Amino acid sequence: MTAPRLAAWLDPGQEDLCRAVVAAAGCELVSVGCSDRGRADLPAGALGVPAASDLRALLISEPVSHILILGTTDLGTDSSGQDVGALDAASSRGVSVVAAEPIPAAALEMAIAGWDQFELPPSRLIRVPSVLSVLREHFADVFAEFGVARAGRIEILTSPQEGGLASAVWSAAELLLEWFGEPESVDAAYADPVGKPGLKLLPGETLRGLRGTMTVNVRATSGRAVSIFVTDQAPVERAQMSLIGASGMLLCESDALGEHANWIPAGSAGQGVQSVHPAEHAEDGVVLPASTRWLVRALQAGLNDRPIVCRVETLLTITQAILLSSRTAQAESPETIARMVQSVRGG
Repeated sequence: MTAPRLAAWLDPGQEDLCRAVVAAAGCELVSVGCSDRGRADLPAGALGVPAASDLRALLISEPVSHILILGTTDLGTDSSGQDVGALDAASSRGVSVVAAEPIPAAALEMAIAGWDQFELPPSRLIRVPSVLSVLREHFADVFAEFGVARAGRIEILTSPQEGGLASAVWSAAELLLEWFGEPESVDAAYADPVGKPGLKLLPGETLRGLRGTMTVNVRATSGRAVSIFVTDQAPVERAQMSLIGASGMLLCESDALGEHANWIPAGSAGQGVQSVHPAEHAEDGVVLPASTRWLVRALQAGLNDRPIVCRVETLLTITQAILLSSRTAQAESPETIARMVQSVRGG
């Protein structure tokens, strides 16, 4: 059986990550582009494939089954709609596009960059790694039986070599939305990766290229509460979720060894019901870091044409409220962001 052909778009230094993801997904790497135009040929040379100079050209005409975007890109920001048109062209050709960071990277980009021109939702044009999808694939029955969560804690750790903070914030927002709905407010703080005394750096206004660590206290509807801790500066990689509800406590984890769930029913004296799904190792027996496995899962969903159900615009209002809160040092509401988007649209 012929391996699916894949083109990749990288930042310098992501060659090993690209090699691992492509091998684990069982694809053939045929071309590589680079976000740094001054060093555009280096990643392709290191990976032994031809260099690509234009991401949009890859989307429109490159003869591949998959395009993997690991590097930072301004794709999805062009106000003429050409970027979204290129993604739509890839979808029309049956090309699956997976990006390590969310595209679009901000709620307002949905309104100004032409996304409204297409009937297909952004999640159908482009796939982003999803911790929620990984957990739901194995523990859907446990999730349904656990019921409503009253409070929770979400933690997503990745390393600088394997992923950015944007992807961690996105996955945390997905888990938040799944279990607690759209929050009333978020109160966030940001720690930059530099950490020089007397220097306080703030994140940008979009998820694009976001690096560092964030904490978020969330006020959810009906008096519920959630805390979030996300970073791309950790020496280990994992996603953990702890939920408390009337039915007891649910602990879920996704790491290099696989997925684990432990439901401890109320009144059970600590006796839980455990479910474990070991991770599949790479062909050479190497254990893949957790975020690499999440990327591979997104690629495999594209291989099988499985849609990743994702409320992109709602998630973007949540994540943009988190970014805004970290800049203003005040609690912010996703509903406020939604009204801003509607105003830009002229509604």
